[in-house]
Amino acid sequence: MDGAYDSIKSYRLLGRMGVKPIIKPRRNARADRGPPERRSSAIILKRLGEKMWSRLVGYGRRWRQHSQHSNAYTENIAWLKTWRP
Repeated sequence: MDGAYDSIKSYRLLGRMGVKPIIKPRRNARADRGPPERRSSAIILKRLGEKMWSRLVGYGRRWRQHSQHSNAYTENIAWLKTWRP
């Protein structure tokens, strides 16, 4: 989830659902307020940078997986359109 979902309400909802939140903190995220997951994520992001934070928490993995499946689907459709018996 991107920074638009970086709110206490989102963290609480995901916590009630039993989901580990992987939400990118906003640039101005404070590390002294909010749920513990958000605080630790904001600290890590500020200390290590966005690239290292995303590797540590797995941010962006789902996007890569979806693009791989999308590319495979597109290639198969293109092949089917050109196939002649």
